[in-house]
Amino acid sequence: MTDTEARADLAARAADAGARVALASFRGDLAVETKSGKTDVVTQADRDAQRRVVETIHERYPDDPVVGEEENTPTNLTDEGPAWVVDPIDGTNNFVRGLPLWGTSVAGVIDGEAVAAATTLPA
Repeated sequence: MTDTEARADLAARAADAGARVALASFRGDLAVETKSGKTDVVTQADRDAQRRVVETIHERYPDDPVVGEEENTPTNLTDEGPAWVVDPIDGTNNFVRGLPLWGTSVAGVIDGEAVAAATTLPA
C-alpha cells in the first residue's frame, strides 16, 4: 500500500470514527454555543467527534498536525510536510435542528496539496 493509499484509508476510517461519535448525540439534548455569529455554532458533539478523529489519525501518524474547527488545534496548514484537515460535523446547523444533512469530513494533505479525503454521512 502506498502512503497516499494509506492516508486515503485512514481518512475514511477517521471520518467513520468521528461520525459514529457525532451520531450518538444526533437528535439528542444538545447545548448549542455560538462562535463568531448566530449561524456559526458548536456543540459538545463537534468537540467529541473531532477528538475521536484526531485520536484515529494520531494512532498512525502521531506527529502529523491536524487543523480542525474545534478545540485547540492549529488554524493554518503549512506548505511543507503532511497535515490533516477536519470538519467533525460539517453542517452543524442541520445537526442541531435534527436534519440528517451533515457529515464528518477528513482530508490528508502533503506539502499543501490534498492527497486523500473522505466524508461520512451517517444520518
